[in-house]
Amino acid sequence: REKVKAVVAEKVTSALRYIFVVGIGGSNLGTKAVYDALYGYRDLQTANRPQLVFVDTTNEVMLRFYVESLFPSISIIDEFLIVSISKSGGTTETITNTEILIDAAKERWEGVYERVVVITDAASAFAEAASVQGIMHLTIPKQVGGRYSVLSAVGLFPLCALGLDIDALHQGAEDIRAHCLLGDLSHNPAAQSAAVMAHHYQNSKIINDTFVFNSELESLGKWYRQLLGESIGKEYDIDGNQVFVGITPTVSVGSTDLHSVGQLYLGGPKNKLTTFVYSTKSGAGFTVPTSRTFPSVVEMVNDKTTNDVMTAILEGVKIAYNKQAVPFMSVEFDDITPYEL
Repeated sequence: REKVKAVVAEKVTSALRYIFVVGIGGSNLGTKAVYDALYGYRDLQTANRPQLVFVDTTNEVMLRFYVESLFPSISIIDEFLIVSISKSGGTTETITNTEILIDAAKERWEGVYERVVVITDAASAFAEAASVQGIMHLTIPKQVGGRYSVLSAVGLFPLCALGLDIDALHQGAEDIRAHCLLGDLSHNPAAQSAAVMAHHYQNSKIINDTFVFNSELESLGKWYRQLLGESIGKEYDIDGNQVFVGITPTVSVGSTDLHSVGQLYLGGPKNKLTTFVYSTKSGAGFTVPTSRTFPSVVEMVNDKTTNDVMTAILEGVKIAYNKQAVPFMSVEFDDITPYEL
């Protein structure tokens, strides 16, 4: 963390507006999960902090917007950073996008390499190439797999650069790790979750749906989708036998997806285990006014807060799942903060 903070101090000024996070899969999903949970909707307003711009797949429309619309809105070179992240150092999409963004920046400014940070394995060709060009680079510990790298420079650098409290993020990880190593399984959430998933997998529940009931947690669900998919999907077992096994992870957003796939979940094949993820304390919420425009429509929401409404919907969904014998677990955040995430 101290190395990350030192590079942030060197590269970040009060002029910084955009941090282009160029990476895909484990190189950006964890960072995006944290960012979207805390700041996602606020990107619609003029920010008093830098904004993260995630550049993952290689897409002409996306790149054209950045190069032809976003770059021209940048007045001085200190207003942007390009952070290129690849654990292996050879991710095709990442290198392609990085080269295009750097080339476009060179057409407008001199000294562009000072506004680039590379994050990769210390022994990768990418790290060596960055050193040759005099580009700052941070390393990813060799023993840390890409999909688990959010608490390395991969996630800590861009999040710290925009002003997030990475110490709180790290402390939350340390505290939950301690719980997940407890021998007393009644207080070990990881062991409990694994046991429930294993039990239902053995009973043909081959789909695990992460059903977030705070829409800002959608990217968190997508990060978990990668963690589960890449960790559990296996062509071979430990003895080398070809087995083709795994649990298929999906992501749903409440209450939106109740109106699209809810009928399937309740009335369709009994092949799913659901994990509801939510916080009921994320702000006081708005209150439906006493003097309503449509007072005779859905009268039950009179004087209710938005949190009241969503909590009632979630509890109703759980009742319906129980009635239909659809198994589920629940993960409740005390609040949506760096520490909790």
